[in-house]
Amino acid sequence: MNKDIYKKGLVLLAIIVIALITVFGYIIGENNNEAILPNEEEQDIAENKEDEENVQEISTIFVDINGAVKNPGIYELNEGKRVNDAIDAAGGFTEDVNADYVSKHINKARILQDEEKLYIPKIGDDVNSIEVNSNLNNDENINTSTGKININTATKNQLITLKGIGEAFAQRIIEYRQDKKFSSIEDIKNVKGIGDKTFEQIKDYITVE
Repeated sequence: MNKDIYKKGLVLLAIIVIALITVFGYIIGENNNEAILPNEEEQDIAENKEDEENVQEISTIFVDINGAVKNPGIYELNEGKRVNDAIDAAGGFTEDVNADYVSKHINKARILQDEEKLYIPKIGDDVNSIEVNSNLNNDENINTSTGKININTATKNQLITLKGIGEAFAQRIIEYRQDKKFSSIEDIKNVKGIGDKTFEQIKDYITVE
Protein backbone atom coordinates (compact mmCIF):
# COMPACT_ATOMS: atom_id res chain seq x y z
CA MET A 1 0.00 0.00 0.00
CA ASN A 2 2.80 2.35 0.99
CA LYS A 3 4.61 1.45 -2.22
CA ASP A 4 1.59 2.44 -4.32
CA ILE A 5 1.29 5.75 -2.51
CA TYR A 6 5.05 6.35 -3.00
CA LYS A 7 4.83 5.58 -6.74
CA LYS A 8 1.81 7.82 -7.13
CA GLY A 9 3.69 10.55 -5.31
CA LEU A 10 6.66 10.25 -7.66
CA VAL A 11 4.40 10.39 -10.71
CA LEU A 12 2.62 13.45 -9.36
CA LEU A 13 5.93 15.10 -8.57
CA ALA A 14 7.21 14.36 -12.06
CA ILE A 15 4.07 15.87 -13.60
CA ILE A 16 4.47 19.01 -11.48
CA VAL A 17 8.16 19.36 -12.47
CA ILE A 18 7.34 18.94 -16.17
CA ALA A 19 4.54 21.48 -15.88
CA LEU A 20 6.82 23.98 -14.18
CA ILE A 21 9.54 23.49 -16.81
CA THR A 22 6.98 24.04 -19.58
CA VAL A 23 5.64 27.22 -17.97
CA PHE A 24 9.09 28.67 -17.31
CA GLY A 25 10.20 27.78 -20.83
CA TYR A 26 7.21 29.60 -22.30
CA ILE A 27 7.84 32.68 -20.15
CA ILE A 28 11.53 32.79 -21.10
CA GLY A 29 10.66 32.38 -24.78
CA GLU A 30 8.20 35.28 -24.62
CA ASN A 31 10.79 37.50 -22.94
CA ASN A 32 13.35 36.65 -25.64
CA ASN A 33 10.86 37.49 -28.37
CA GLU A 34 10.08 40.79 -26.71
CA ALA A 35 13.79 41.54 -26.47
CA ILE A 36 14.39 40.70 -30.13
CA LEU A 37 11.45 42.53 -31.66
CA PRO A 38 12.57 46.06 -30.74
CA ASN A 39 15.99 45.39 -32.30
CA GLU A 40 14.36 44.16 -35.50
CA GLU A 41 12.05 47.16 -35.54
CA GLU A 42 14.96 49.51 -34.95
CA GLN A 43 16.84 47.88 -37.82
CA ASP A 44 13.84 48.27 -40.15
CA ILE A 45 13.48 51.92 -39.13
CA ALA A 46 17.20 52.53 -39.74
CA GLU A 47 17.04 50.87 -43.17
CA ASN A 48 13.96 52.85 -44.16
CA LYS A 49 15.63 56.06 -43.01
CA GLU A 50 18.72 55.23 -45.05
CA ASP A 51 16.57 54.55 -48.13
CA GLU A 52 14.80 57.88 -47.66
CA GLU A 53 18.14 59.69 -47.35
CA ASN A 54 19.39 58.02 -50.54
CA VAL A 55 16.26 59.13 -52.38
CA GLN A 56 16.66 62.68 -51.09
CA GLU A 57 20.23 62.79 -52.35
CA ILE A 58 19.05 62.34 -55.94
CA SER A 59 18.47 65.80 -57.43
CA THR A 60 17.40 66.69 -60.94
CA ILE A 61 18.34 69.21 -63.61
CA PHE A 62 16.48 70.67 -66.60
CA VAL A 63 18.03 70.67 -70.06
CA ASP A 64 16.73 72.34 -73.22
CA ILE A 65 17.68 70.32 -76.31
CA ASN A 66 16.83 71.30 -79.88
CA GLY A 67 17.97 70.81 -83.45
CA ALA A 68 18.44 67.41 -85.06
CA VAL A 69 16.65 65.35 -82.39
CA LYS A 70 13.32 63.59 -82.81
CA ASN A 71 11.58 65.18 -79.83
CA PRO A 72 13.13 68.59 -79.04
CA GLY A 73 12.13 70.23 -75.79
CA ILE A 74 12.96 70.64 -72.12
CA TYR A 75 13.79 67.47 -70.22
CA GLU A 76 14.19 66.75 -66.52
CA LEU A 77 17.15 64.45 -65.91
CA ASN A 78 18.94 63.16 -62.83
CA GLU A 79 21.94 65.20 -61.82
CA GLY A 80 25.13 63.69 -63.23
CA LYS A 81 23.58 62.70 -66.57
CA ARG A 82 25.56 63.32 -69.74
CA VAL A 83 24.96 64.88 -73.15
CA ASN A 84 24.27 61.42 -74.59
CA ASP A 85 21.51 60.90 -71.99
CA ALA A 86 19.81 64.13 -73.10
CA ILE A 87 19.98 63.01 -76.73
CA ASP A 88 18.41 59.66 -75.80
CA ALA A 89 15.69 61.41 -73.79
CA ALA A 90 14.86 63.47 -76.89
CA GLY A 91 14.43 60.33 -78.97
CA GLY A 92 17.85 60.27 -80.59
CA PHE A 93 19.13 61.96 -83.74
CA THR A 94 17.00 62.67 -86.79
CA GLU A 95 18.09 61.57 -90.26
CA ASP A 96 19.27 65.06 -91.17
CA VAL A 97 21.72 65.37 -88.26
CA ASN A 98 25.11 66.81 -89.14
CA ALA A 99 26.92 63.63 -88.08
CA ASP A 100 30.35 64.92 -89.06
CA TYR A 101 30.01 67.97 -86.83
CA VAL A 102 28.64 65.90 -83.94
CA SER A 103 31.53 63.44 -84.09
CA LYS A 104 34.13 66.20 -84.14
CA HIS A 105 32.74 68.86 -81.82
CA ILE A 106 30.08 67.48 -79.46
CA ASN A 107 31.36 65.53 -76.47
CA LYS A 108 28.51 63.14 -75.68
CA ALA A 109 30.27 62.01 -72.48
CA ARG A 110 30.21 65.49 -70.93
CA ILE A 111 28.24 65.91 -67.67
CA LEU A 112 25.25 68.23 -68.02
CA GLN A 113 24.38 71.20 -65.84
CA ASP A 114 21.05 72.66 -64.82
CA GLU A 115 19.47 75.12 -67.30
CA GLU A 116 21.82 74.02 -70.07
CA LYS A 117 20.83 74.50 -73.69
CA LEU A 118 21.96 72.00 -76.32
CA TYR A 119 21.62 72.44 -80.05
CA ILE A 120 22.38 69.54 -82.39
CA PRO A 121 23.12 70.93 -85.88
CA LYS A 122 21.32 69.66 -88.92
CA ILE A 123 22.81 69.18 -92.37
CA GLY A 124 22.82 72.59 -94.01
CA ASP A 125 22.98 74.57 -90.78
CA ASP A 126 25.60 77.29 -90.69
CA VAL A 127 27.44 75.98 -87.64
CA ASN A 128 29.62 79.08 -87.51
CA SER A 129 26.58 81.23 -86.69
CA ILE A 130 24.96 78.79 -84.24
CA GLU A 131 25.67 78.97 -80.53
CA VAL A 132 26.12 75.26 -80.03
CA ASN A 133 25.99 73.97 -76.46
CA SER A 134 26.35 77.55 -75.33
CA ASN A 135 26.18 76.87 -71.62
CA LEU A 136 29.40 74.90 -71.21
CA ASN A 137 31.34 74.20 -74.39
CA ASN A 138 32.92 77.66 -74.37
CA ASP A 139 33.45 77.71 -70.60
CA GLU A 140 37.10 78.05 -69.65
CA ASN A 141 36.48 75.76 -66.68
CA ILE A 142 35.52 72.83 -68.93
CA ASN A 143 37.93 71.02 -71.21
CA THR A 144 35.90 71.01 -74.44
CA SER A 145 37.71 67.97 -75.84
CA THR A 146 37.25 65.75 -72.80
CA GLY A 147 34.35 67.37 -70.95
CA LYS A 148 36.36 67.27 -67.71
CA ILE A 149 36.01 69.93 -65.03
CA ASN A 150 39.10 71.97 -64.13
CA ILE A 151 39.19 71.80 -60.34
CA ASN A 152 41.57 74.80 -60.26
CA THR A 153 39.04 77.16 -61.86
CA ALA A 154 35.58 75.54 -61.70
CA THR A 155 32.72 77.35 -60.00
CA LYS A 156 30.84 75.85 -57.06
CA ASN A 157 27.90 74.99 -59.34
CA GLN A 158 30.21 73.09 -61.66
CA LEU A 159 31.95 71.25 -58.83
CA ILE A 160 28.70 69.99 -57.31
CA THR A 161 27.87 68.22 -60.56
CA LEU A 162 30.60 65.74 -59.61
CA LYS A 163 29.34 62.62 -57.87
CA GLY A 164 29.84 62.80 -54.12
CA ILE A 165 30.71 66.51 -54.14
CA GLY A 166 28.08 68.61 -52.42
CA GLU A 167 28.14 72.32 -51.60
CA ALA A 168 30.28 71.83 -48.49
CA PHE A 169 33.00 69.89 -50.35
CA ALA A 170 32.83 72.31 -53.29
CA GLN A 171 33.44 75.22 -50.91
CA ARG A 172 36.39 73.38 -49.33
CA ILE A 173 37.89 72.80 -52.80
CA ILE A 174 37.60 76.51 -53.60
CA GLU A 175 39.14 77.50 -50.25
CA TYR A 176 41.98 75.01 -50.67
CA ARG A 177 43.00 76.28 -54.13
CA GLN A 178 43.00 79.89 -52.92
CA ASP A 179 46.18 79.07 -51.01
CA LYS A 180 47.60 76.38 -53.25
CA LYS A 181 46.64 75.29 -56.76
CA PHE A 182 46.08 71.62 -57.49
CA SER A 183 49.12 70.29 -59.34
CA SER A 184 47.46 66.92 -60.06
CA ILE A 185 43.97 65.50 -59.72
CA GLU A 186 45.21 63.32 -56.84
CA ASP A 187 45.79 66.52 -54.83
CA ILE A 188 42.04 66.84 -54.37
CA LYS A 189 42.37 64.16 -51.69
CA ASN A 190 44.18 66.81 -49.61
CA VAL A 191 40.82 68.52 -49.19
CA LYS A 192 39.30 67.57 -45.84
CA GLY A 193 36.66 64.84 -46.21
CA ILE A 194 37.60 63.77 -49.75
CA GLY A 195 39.16 60.34 -49.58
CA ASP A 196 39.95 57.47 -51.90
CA LYS A 197 36.31 56.44 -52.34
CA THR A 198 35.17 59.87 -53.52
CA PHE A 199 38.27 60.28 -55.65
CA GLU A 200 37.56 57.00 -57.47
CA GLN A 201 34.08 58.34 -58.33
CA ILE A 202 35.30 61.62 -59.81
CA LYS A 203 38.84 61.00 -61.10
CA ASP A 204 37.66 60.38 -64.69
CA TYR A 205 35.74 63.67 -64.76
CA ILE A 206 38.26 66.16 -63.40
CA THR A 207 41.42 67.81 -64.65
CA VAL A 208 43.95 70.44 -63.52
CA GLU A 209 44.81 71.70 -67.01
